[in-house]
Amino acid sequence: MTDSMFDSMIRSLLTQGNPDSHPIKLADYESWQKLYTFDALQDLRYGQSFCNHFNITDHRIYYDRDWQRCDALIRREWIERP
Repeated sequence: MTDSMFDSMIRSLLTQGNPDSHPIKLADYESWQKLYTFDALQDLRYGQSFCNHFNITDHRIYYDRDWQRCDALIRREWIERP
């Protein structure tokens, strides 16, 4: 029983930060960008707001303070390809 619980936990951790597990549509991302202004006024970082809004875990962008670097990473790894 412990092995299956451990395996389940590992599987969950691996898919949390995996963009392939839940790609984000470009239109949804652009809609969020408009909403980000309100979060910025509350002193939330760009990546932090993105992670919170889309309910994802990606520490690379969550803690980064450079919004341009976050945007590039999000577009490269999280946005759904047509």
